[in-house]
Amino acid sequence: LGPYRVLLADFAVVTMCEYPLGSPSQVSATTSRLRDAWRPGGKGGRSGSELRVVRTVFRPTPTGPVDGATAYVATTAPEPAGESIRRHLEGEHGCRVVGISHSLSNRGRLEDELRVLTTGVDVLLCEIKGAGVDVATRTALDAGIEVIYMDNAVVGVEGDEVTEVFERAAGLAAARYDGTRR
Repeated sequence: LGPYRVLLADFAVVTMCEYPLGSPSQVSATTSRLRDAWRPGGKGGRSGSELRVVRTVFRPTPTGPVDGATAYVATTAPEPAGESIRRHLEGEHGCRVVGISHSLSNRGRLEDELRVLTTGVDVLLCEIKGAGVDVATRTALDAGIEVIYMDNAVVGVEGDEVTEVFERAAGLAAARYDGTRR
């Protein structure tokens, strides 16, 4: 049903639009394919402009202050994302990342990797997942380390505006619910 869903879509969100998860050529090809698959103004189609495609990345956003802290990060993000996670947390949130575990979805491996938490770590930054609570949080608190959970914020790349598209989608949904627009 993928092509049918694209034909019905008001917009498309493409994620992981940065190297090394997606090369510029891969992101461009994906965006082009989505726009090409949506045929506005055709028989039974929509009239108007092309399908709006928003390119995004996920950025870790601590739920509390971490400025000046030495941090260890527990995430489900793949290892190739590690450097962009580190750069973002250090540049935008002012902490110094001394280690990252990408094993939040593997409790056994996570326990092994978190053994380093006893040395030189002020705070564990952790996504809220099952193992983030029952393994990572417990391990950090047992070691006397503060735990701050992280959200994954959706951020547009190269000028793509995520908030604008989601607000428009919410307006369309409300109008459709009221029956004022199809």
